[in-house]
Order: sequence, then structure tokens, then C-alpha cells
Amino acid sequence: MPAFEFERNIGRDWENYEEHDLQEMYTDPEQTFPVYSGSEVKSLNLRGTEASPDMVFKIFKYMVNLEKLTLALSEPHGKTIFMKLLGDKNKKLKKLYIKSDSGATPYESNITDEDVLYVMQNTKLEELKMQQAANVGGRLFHTMGEYCQQLKTLNITREYHNGDLGPQDEVYFGPVVMPNMREISLNGHWDGLKQNFVDTMITAMPNLKIVHLDDLRGETKSQPDYSMLVEALDLEEFHYNYQSRYYSEKNEVDPELRKRFNIALKKKKNLRVLNMGGDDALIFTLEDLKNMHMPKLRCWCGPISQDLEYLDAFHNAFPNLTLIDAFFVEQVKTKDKKPEKTDGKEGEFFNDPNHWPDLRYLSLTVNKELFNLSNRPYVMNGPTNRQYGREQKPPTRDEYIRDCLKSSGKTL
Repeated sequence: MPAFEFERNIGRDWENYEEHDLQEMYTDPEQTFPVYSGSEVKSLNLRGTEASPDMVFKIFKYMVNLEKLTLALSEPHGKTIFMKLLGDKNKKLKKLYIKSDSGATPYESNITDEDVLYVMQNTKLEELKMQQAANVGGRLFHTMGEYCQQLKTLNITREYHNGDLGPQDEVYFGPVVMPNMREISLNGHWDGLKQNFVDTMITAMPNLKIVHLDDLRGETKSQPDYSMLVEALDLEEFHYNYQSRYYSEKNEVDPELRKRFNIALKKKKNLRVLNMGGDDALIFTLEDLKNMHMPKLRCWCGPISQDLEYLDAFHNAFPNLTLIDAFFVEQVKTKDKKPEKTDGKEGEFFNDPNHWPDLRYLSLTVNKELFNLSNRPYVMNGPTNRQYGREQKPPTRDEYIRDCLKSSGKTL
């Protein structure tokens, strides 16, 4: 049966749609799909505009072979009734993407942990990605291994703009191992994460390849040791936006944290993306870089120093980068050396094609006019108008990373 894509609008009339309406639909023999039989549809994109819940039921009822569903919500949809429809009628569903389609202050999803677990129990879900998941509180992590062994990708952003943030439980993963999990991404307001969060992730998902922990704004000072993820797992990508609580009063990264990350990274043979974003402090000192060599690393995102000796050590540590997304900060002072004044020579360093000859994308965030980087084909945060017109949006950093990995012979 050929794959078929279909796009339909979903309505804004969910507030008055209750359980008895669903039961009536289930028993109504006159329900028919209004356009054509949807049995060949495998990929469906629903946008939040005009159609009624009744229409959504009809779509789901007849699209019994649906494997991929994208919901772009422009109102706070997502009551249990909707997820029940999905779980009851679309047993072959493998990919579910729920995102907002309502501008700079998007509406939150009303979908809860129990709603997600219901879909996991009743479908063949392999990928779940949710934005604005203000009412997912972490309970699904405790038991999802019991219901969704085939899950490969989990991406949840716990965020809100217009309403309230729902309650959150302690975040940890249950004892059932999920051997097929390859990618996890948790972003936004996750409060009070403890070491148990890291420990149970390692035991429950031993085959993870991508870990993405970004903008965890709800964290407390008793933060887990995330370097353990790098040490214990055979990762290909590690994204971690570290927070200022890791710094001393001198705006230096905790030396114990730096030491643990260094030890873990030296053992990594397959790491290809390292995203160590954060505030203005170096995660690696000059001495760290001199003792590091990672030829397989392709993408670096994070802080670096403008000190030329530091840049030379950075190049030697990561000689085969195809993407650099960096911001300059002052090098952490050592007992025997102060940061060197470069007078703009760092721009010449990056413009030299002998440094990272396969570099495809470069972003240097500085507080002065962008360097002359005429020898570099693509510059993010720079003169992108020559590549993208005013009406055309440049690719995101994640899209750049995907392209760089693909160009170097491997797409994760």
C-alpha cells in the first residue's frame, strides 16, 4: 500500500467536547469520512484552524494505517478525549509530533502524562516530540518502559507562556530497560533534578546515542553530575547548557566538574557533537585542551578564548570540525600566565583555511564588528543576507549540525 500524505485543519471547539460525545460517535453507524477513504494515508499534518472535533474523529476513524501524525496547535487543545481517540483508532502510529502554531507566545498543550501513556500503550510509538508540554510532569518516565519498548526518540519541552505550569513529580526513569532508546531531549522547566535522574537514565537507556539537556531553567543548586552520562554511555552527541551555579565567584567553572568532563571525554571514541553552551565561563582551560585529542568530533558549540595559544590548542584538540558555534570569553587566568592581547588576530586564525579545512559553518559571537571571514563559505550570526533573502529564514543550528554530520559521511 503506497504511503500517502494528507493535511487537514483541526478546530477550536474542544472546550465543550466531552466523553459522552466520544461514546456517541463510537456507536453511530452513520459516521462516514466526508471526502474519501483514508485507509492509504500514512502521514498526516493537522493544523489548528477550523474543523470540528467531529471531523477529527472521522479522520482518525478511517485513517487506520496512519504511522506519522504532526499536530500544530494554535489553541490550548489536547484534552484526554483527543488522545483517547488517537490511541483507540490509530494502532499503527509510530511518530507523534505535537507543536505550537501560535506565534511568539504559543499556547500550552493540555496533554498530561496519563494521556501520553495511553497512546504509548495502544500504538507502536517510536518517536514522540512535544513542545509547550506544560502539563507533562514526569510521571510517564516512571512507567513508560513497561508499555513502549519500541520507543527510540523522546523529546519533551516543558514550557509555558500564557497559562500555568502544571505540577511536576520527581523525575526519574523506571526499572524496565528500554534497549531501543537512541535519543532523549528534555528542555525547559524541570525542577529539582537529582542524581537519581542521571543514574536511572543510564540504567534504563543503556544504548542512548544522543542526550540533549538544554535550558533547564527550573533546576536547583543541588544539580546532578551530568558528566556521568558522557562517561557511562557510548554517545555520539552530547548537548548540555550548563548553568552559572557551576562557577566560582571568579566566574570559573568548578574545577572538579571540569576534571570529570575531561576524564570522560578522553575515553569517547564516537562523540561527534559536543554542545557545552552556558554562561560566560570556559568549560576547558588551555591546560585541558593541551591534553585532549578528539579527531572524530565534528561539531563544537560553546565558549572559547580569544587567546591565540588557546585557539591553537583548541584546533589541535578538535582538528576535524565542520561546525563551530562559539562565543568568546576571557581565558581563565592561571598562576603563570595571563590572557594574551590578540588585537583582532583571532579573526585571522579562523579565516585561515589551513585551520579546519572542512569547516562548513561558523558562528562567532563577539561584542564588536564581525571579523573578515572571506575564506569561510557560511557564517552564522554574520552576513547571512548574501545567502538568505529577507523573506527566507536561515537554517537553525540543529539543521546545520544535521547537514554537517551528513556531509562527513554519517547522519545520526
